[in-house]
Amino acid sequence: MKLKMTVLGNQAVFVTLPSETLSQLKTKADEIRKHLFENYDPICEFPGGNGLLKEWLSANNRIPEGYKGHERVVVLFKVQP
Repeated sequence: MKLKMTVLGNQAVFVTLPSETLSQLKTKADEIRKHLFENYDPICEFPGGNGLLKEWLSANNRIPEGYKGHERVVVLFKVQP
């Protein structure tokens, strides 16, 4: 592998790689990245999907008189098996 390094002061180092070597490194990085963030947990979802969740929230949202139009909703979810 041929490597060309250029040092500019103490702020930057530039490395020039042959295109074949760069391609190999990118391929290896892609393979590593595929397995890096694998999630083995199932995705939790409201029974019936987001549409029914929105309907349920609308039907069960209780806003006291005097606060209509000024509401702010903070929700905390704890999902357990």
